[in-house]
Order: sequence, then structure tokens, then C-alpha cells
Amino acid sequence: MPGVVSGRGVGGTWCAFLSACLAIGLVWLGGCAAGSGAAPADRPPGLSLDAPSAWPERIDIPLEEHHGYLFLPVWIDGKTAGMFLLDTGASLDVVATGVAGRLRLPESGREGEAVGVGGTASFGYRHAESMRFGPFDTGPKEIAAVDLQALSRRTGFTVAGILGFRTMSSAPFTIDYAGPTLTLYRPDRFVAPDSPYVTYRRLGGVSAVTAEVGRGRAVWMILDTGDAGATTITSKALEQWPELLAEGAGIGQGRSQGVGGTVTTRDTWLRELRVGRVIFPELEVSFEPLAAQLDRLPTPTGRIGGDVLRRVRLTFDPRNRRVYFEPRRSRTSAEVPAQALPGATP
Repeated sequence: MPGVVSGRGVGGTWCAFLSACLAIGLVWLGGCAAGSGAAPADRPPGLSLDAPSAWPERIDIPLEEHHGYLFLPVWIDGKTAGMFLLDTGASLDVVATGVAGRLRLPESGREGEAVGVGGTASFGYRHAESMRFGPFDTGPKEIAAVDLQALSRRTGFTVAGILGFRTMSSAPFTIDYAGPTLTLYRPDRFVAPDSPYVTYRRLGGVSAVTAEVGRGRAVWMILDTGDAGATTITSKALEQWPELLAEGAGIGQGRSQGVGGTVTTRDTWLRELRVGRVIFPELEVSFEPLAAQLDRLPTPTGRIGGDVLRRVRLTFDPRNRRVYFEPRRSRTSAEVPAQALPGATP
């Protein structure tokens, strides 16, 4: 999501069925239903996110991809909420205000603020007794209620809510665009992939990695599956380092819409983006002004979107603050695959 959702204060579609419970994990398959009725009464009890010792070794949850965005069905208080955007660039879970009204979710009395490319936007929290995705049940929680109509227009799909990074990072997890699949692992049985990794920092409640966009030019990049585009970097970086551009690259003008409004961008090509031992060559990039809260950070900041992230299989290890990049083969002749440099991990 082109913005980081965070709150002030403390604490912060389609129906599916359980297909199989195997020795190594669960597989959650999507079905279909209409309206906002309750989930089937014979649905097995959910797995608590707070009790991972009761999980199988891994749980695979199929996703749906629409126009480059990843979605999964979510239920709130036993009723179908709709399709939620899988968004590692949002720190909190979000429910569309219209869905919150339809489900009669009570206001909690707390407010928060979303920070994005165009500035900030206020929102209120709603209380839910439970939120369920795949076989997982979050238990009682507060969910940010935000108007998502603009996001629905941008994705070309009705967005009922957002599943944010904080909930996903309850345990090690993998996002694989090839499935597409979201996989969560039982923490005490997790085996890290034999792939290059880097440590990440928590920036506004989401994950950000240090990347090189030139010779020694370091930027903090948010890993953002909520943005189907390529790469975005603060416009200050281009002003400081004009040599970042690919040879012969021209500069066009575009617009970026996100939390807080719309801004004008300068669109061009990067020579390469390097994250640890993984290189993403010849990338489209948009240089855009950031909200003051992000532009005041000591290191230039940006985000890596789905157009780039789909070139790797991403695995997050929250306990050790590591993210693993497993390069995948290009799906199209126009897409330049990621490359892993030889050498020891990381």
C-alpha cells in the first residue's frame, strides 16, 4: 500500500473450506458464496495466532491475483467480510468503512492516522470479536476502518479490507506470487530456506531493507505487496544522485495516488537495485515526494512493489528480522529476472 498505516494509543468474498490436514500442514482452498452471511456451521475451529505450538509445521493459504495485487477471503465475527488485500506495506489490518457498517462493527472510540505519499489521513477503529483468514483466528481485536474506494479503483477490484504486516508476522511466512500462496510456519519447526537473506528494520510497523541504488548509494526500501508497481524512491535521492539513472534513460511525468492524496512523480529507469546478494537489474522507478514524516528520516526512503517482488519467493523470519529472497525464473521475455551473486549467505 502506498502508505504506512499506524495508530495512536495502545493496542494498536468468498467463503472457503478446509481441504486437508496433512502431517506437514494444512491447505486452505477457496470456494465461493454470495452476500454477507455467516460462514458454514461445520467449518472446523480456527487456529489461534497466539498459540503457534498447536499448529502443524506449515499452512498454505491460496491467494487470488487481480491486476498484480494479491487477495484472500476474510471473515469477521463469523460473517463474510470480503476479499482483503495482502499488504506488507501496511502495518495494521484495515476494514473498508462500508464493510464495517454492513457488519455492524462497533466503534472503539480510538482514532489513528495513516501516513502516505500525499500526506496523512485520520481514521477510527472498530472492534471485532474475531477476524479469520485461512484457518487462522486472531481473536478479539481492533481494526482500522478506512475508506478504500480509491484503492478499489486503483486495483480494479473491490477491496473489502487489508491484511497488514503485523498480523502476517505473527510467525515466519512466505509470499509466493507463482502460486500465488501465503504460507505460515510453526515457529519452533521453521527451517530457513537456503537462499540469500538480509536483515530488515521495522519502519512505521512494516519491514524495510537497506538497498543499494548506485555505487555506495544506500536507501531504505519498504517491501510492499500492496503496490503492484515497480520501485518508488523519494525525489530527494534523484536530486542528490542523478547518476542513478540507466544510460540514456529519459524522465517522464506521472501521478501516484495513495493515503493522503495524489502527488506528481518523475518516472524513469534505474541501472539496478541491489538487496544484499540479490540484484534486480533495469528497473522502472518513480521518484516522488514523500510525506514529511518519511522525508525526515536520515536515509532516503522508498518502496519495492509487486512488479519486482514477484521475481523472488519472499520468506520473512520475524524472530531474527530476516527476509530471504529466492530468485525465480522470468515469466515473460520482457521481465528481467533477479540474480543472486555467488558467495556465502547472506
